[in-house]
Amino acid sequence: MLKCTSSLLHSATKIKWPPGRPSRIKEALERSGSDYSARDSGLVAKYYLSHRNEELFVDERRLLLNWLHALKDHKNVFLIGKKFLFDAGTEGPTLHQNVDYKKRVQCGRLRDDATLREIRTFMNSMVHEKKGILLDAFMEEIIAQQSIKNKIKVIKIINSVLDRMVTIGLPTSEVVIKWAKWMTLLNGDCEFYTYIDNKVFLKKLLYLIKTDANFKDPSSSVCIDLLQFMMDRQGSTVAAQLGTTLMTLLSREAKYQIAEGVWKFKIVNNLPIVKSDLTNIMKAYCYTNNYEKAKLVHEEHEEAHDENQQFDYLLLAHSKLRHWDALQKEFDGLFGIGELPNINQYGIIMNALAQVGEVESVEKLYSQLLRRNMLPSLKVLQALLIANFESGNFSACLTQFEYFKKYGIKPTSLTYKTMLKVYRNLANIDNALKMLKQMSKENPECVNETHISIVISMCSKTTNPLIAQELFDIMINHYSISPTGRSVSSLMKVYRSSSLLGKSLQLFKKYAVKEPVSENIILIYNEALRAYTDLGDSENYDRLFKEILDKNIKVEEGFYRSVLHFMATLSQDLEGAKETLMKLCVDPSVKALPSHFEILMKAYMKRSNYKEVINLYAKMNEYKIPVSSKVLFYLIKANFEIQLNSDSNLDSSINFVNNILTNTANKTLNMTVPNLHPAIIAYPMRVLAKFDNPSKSLQLLENYSNLFPNTNNRASINDSFSVMRSLLILCAEVNEWDDFSLVFEKYIDKIEHHRNLPSATTPNLYLSKLMLGLLKYKVEECKQKNSIDQLPKLLERIKKLGLEVDNHSINVIVTALCKDTRTIMQSINIVNNQLIHGYNLIRKTRLLQHISKENHIYKEKSWLLQQKENNPGSFIPKIYLKPDTLNVLSESLDSYLNDSDDIIKAVRDMINKNKYFMKTYLMHPRNNIERWDSIKDEFKEYLEYIQTNKRSISIDELNKLKDQN
Repeated sequence: MLKCTSSLLHSATKIKWPPGRPSRIKEALERSGSDYSARDSGLVAKYYLSHRNEELFVDERRLLLNWLHALKDHKNVFLIGKKFLFDAGTEGPTLHQNVDYKKRVQCGRLRDDATLREIRTFMNSMVHEKKGILLDAFMEEIIAQQSIKNKIKVIKIINSVLDRMVTIGLPTSEVVIKWAKWMTLLNGDCEFYTYIDNKVFLKKLLYLIKTDANFKDPSSSVCIDLLQFMMDRQGSTVAAQLGTTLMTLLSREAKYQIAEGVWKFKIVNNLPIVKSDLTNIMKAYCYTNNYEKAKLVHEEHEEAHDENQQFDYLLLAHSKLRHWDALQKEFDGLFGIGELPNINQYGIIMNALAQVGEVESVEKLYSQLLRRNMLPSLKVLQALLIANFESGNFSACLTQFEYFKKYGIKPTSLTYKTMLKVYRNLANIDNALKMLKQMSKENPECVNETHISIVISMCSKTTNPLIAQELFDIMINHYSISPTGRSVSSLMKVYRSSSLLGKSLQLFKKYAVKEPVSENIILIYNEALRAYTDLGDSENYDRLFKEILDKNIKVEEGFYRSVLHFMATLSQDLEGAKETLMKLCVDPSVKALPSHFEILMKAYMKRSNYKEVINLYAKMNEYKIPVSSKVLFYLIKANFEIQLNSDSNLDSSINFVNNILTNTANKTLNMTVPNLHPAIIAYPMRVLAKFDNPSKSLQLLENYSNLFPNTNNRASINDSFSVMRSLLILCAEVNEWDDFSLVFEKYIDKIEHHRNLPSATTPNLYLSKLMLGLLKYKVEECKQKNSIDQLPKLLERIKKLGLEVDNHSINVIVTALCKDTRTIMQSINIVNNQLIHGYNLIRKTRLLQHISKENHIYKEKSWLLQQKENNPGSFIPKIYLKPDTLNVLSESLDSYLNDSDDIIKAVRDMINKNKYFMKTYLMHPRNNIERWDSIKDEFKEYLEYIQTNKRSISIDELNKLKDQN
C-alpha cells in the first residue's frame, strides 16, 4: 500500500466523528494499511453516497477522499468529490458550443471550504477514469469561480492535472489541447511571448517539450497536427496563439527544426505573425547557420519588427554573409545624391564598421547624427559598444553601456553578452555577477546559456567551483534552461582548474553518458580528455578517444587542443604532436588556432628547445595564422634565452621586442586581439634588470606604455601583477629600496583586495602563487633598512592571505632572522613548525635508500621506500630546512646561548616550545657553547633519550613518561 496511508490514519484519530456515524465505517477508515481492500472502499463509498442530504465536516471529507485515493479507487474519489465538494442543485457551467452534449453536465458550485489538495485529488481522479468531457466541465466551473479571487490556486490545479495526464501516459496532443483550452479560459488567450515572465503558466508545457519523445525527433509533426486540430475545433485565433507559445518554448529548448515547422504552418495558413514569432524564427535560422533566411524573413515581415533582439540576429546574419561592403556603398550613395541617412541607416553602417573595430569612424558618425539632433537608436548604441570592445578599449565599453540607461533603450541579449565579455577581459567577476543579477531583474527573458557560461568560465580563473556550480544550478532550476556542451564544459573546466578532477569527470558521466546533451557534446569530451591527461590516466584517455571516433562525433578546434596537450605532456611525443599540428594547418574542415601552437611552444620551452619555438612561429606566418599574446611571450622568451646562452649582449633582443610592440600598435602584426598582455613586457624587464642595464628595462616599459595607453583598460599598466613583479625585481637590482617598499606594499595590498572580494568564497589557487620568488628581495630590503624584525609580521600576513612561500625564500628568511638577536626565537619557531619535518623526511629517505643498497640481506623494503616506489612523486616535501641554513641557525643559537644569563632555563624553554628542532640541534655535542658541560649534566636523561630513540620529546613529556614507568 501507499506510504501515505499511515499518516492518514494518524490524522483519523484526531477526527471528531458526527453522532450516528456507524462504527463499521469508522473502523474501516481507521484500519491499518495492510487490511485495506477494494471491498472496504466499496462499502465505505456506498454508505456515503447513499446519504443524499448529509453534509460532511471538512476533516472527515478530507480523510475520506485521501483514504480512497490511497487505495487508487479513482471512480469513488470522483463520485464522493462530485457530491461533497460541490453544492448540489446549482446551474452547471456553460460548455463549449462546438461539442454536441445530449445532456448538460451539472457540476454545481465549488464549496468555499474545499481545499487545494481535495480539488487536485478529485480532478486527478477524472484523469485516471478518462472522463475528458467531465474534466473540462469541472475545470471550467473552477476557473469561473476561483480565477478572480485566487488565480494562483487555479494554476496549481491546472498544473497538477496536466502533470497527472503526462504521468499516466495520455497522448501528447491531448495534454497540449487541454492546456490551451484552460489557459484561454483563465487568461483570455493562450499566447505567451516569454518563459521567465510566465513561468507559472508554462512550466508544465515546457517540461513536456523537454521530455516527451514526440519533441525529440526533429522531423516530428506533432506540433503541426496539434495546430491543425486547434484550427478545426477552436478556430484560427487560438491556433495562432498556441503556435506563438510553442515557438517560444521550442526556440528556448533549441528545437529549431520543429519551431520552423510551426512558423511555416502559420505562414501557409495566413495566421497572424507577431514580433515574438519573427524573433524566434530568426534565432532558429541563425543558430542553424541559415543566415540568408534570417535576413529574408526580417525583410518580408515588417509588421512584426522590433528594435530589440531581432537586430542582434540581423546583425549576426549580415556579418556572416559579409554584406558590409554593399551596405557601405548604399550608405555612401545617400550622401552622393544629397539625401541624408536616417537613424536606421546610421545604425547599420556603424555596426558594419564596429565589427572590425573601426572605433574612430563609428564615433565620427555618432557625433554627426547628434549634430543633426537625432536621438541614438539601439543599433547606434550597440555599434558604439561593439566598436570599443573589438578595439580592446574595455573601459570605454563601461561608459558606452551607461548610454542605454541615458537614452531609455533596453539592452538586448547581445548587449549583455558583450558586457559580460568585457568583464571577463577585465578579470572582474564581481561586476559580471552584478550584471547577471541586473539582467535577471530588468530583462530576465534575455538570459540564456551563453551569458551564464561566460560567467561560469570566469570562475576557472578564480578557481571558484562553488559560484560556478551555483550558477549552473540556477540556470537549470530557475531559468529552466537545458544545459548543452557549452555550459557543462565550462563547469568541468572550473573543477579541473580547481584540481577537482573527479568532480569534472562526474559531470562528463552525467551529461555525456547517462543524460547526453543535445548540442556541443564534443566540448564535454574535450574537457574529459584534459582531465584524464591531468590525472596521468592514458588508458582512459585512449578509451575516450576511441569512443569519439566510434560514435563519429563531429570534432572541432578544442578537440585538437586536447590531443596536442596529451601528446606534448603525458605521452611526451613532441614529434608526433608537431606532425599533427602541421596536418591541422592544411585541414580545410578544422581551423588551426594560436592556442594549438601555444601548447607545443610551452613544451619546447620546458626542454630549452628555443629554436623549435622560433620555427613554429615561422610556420604560423607561413599559414597566415594570427598570433596571440602567449605566442609572442614564448617567442620573446626564446629569443632572450638564445642571446643569454650565447653570452652576447641583449640589444638585438630589445630591438626584437620593440619591433613587435610597434607592429602591434600600427596593426601590421596579425593578432587575435588588438592589445598585448602585460606579460609580454614583464619578462624582458626582469631579464634586463638582472643581466643587463636596468635603465633599458624602464625604457622598454615606457615605450610599451606610450604605444598602448589603454592596454587592457586597467587603471594603469603598472598595476598589473606581472609588471609590478618586474618592477620589484628592477628596484631590487638597482638597490632602490624605498621604491621597492612602495611597489611591494601596493602589490600585497592588491592581492589582499582580491582575497576580500565578495566573490572570493574559495581560495584562488592562481593568486596563492603570486609571492613565489619575491620574498628574498624583501629580506634584502629589510637588511638594508635594519628592519629584520618586520619579517615575522609580514609572514603572518602572507599566511593569512593564503600565499605560498617557496623553499629558497623561507630559508633565506630563517637565515636573516636567526642572525638578529631580536628575531632568533622566531626563526627557530618557523623551523620547528614548518621546515624540520621536511628536513627529517629527506634524511630518512636517503638513509633508507643507502641501507637498502648496502644490505641485500633484507628482502622486504621499508614502508616508506615501498610507497615511493609505487608513486615516485610521493613524500617529497615542498619546503624543508636546507643543511646550510641549519648550520647558520645552529651557529647563531650557539652564540645566543653563550650570551644567555640563564643558559639552563633558556635551553629548557626551547626544548619545551620547539622540541622537533631541538632534537636535531642537540643530537650532537655543541662544542662551541662555552657551558656545554652544564647542559649535558642538566639534560642528561633527555640527551640519552633522543640519541637512543631518535624521537622528539619535550622535557615535560619526558618527566610524565618517567612518572608512568
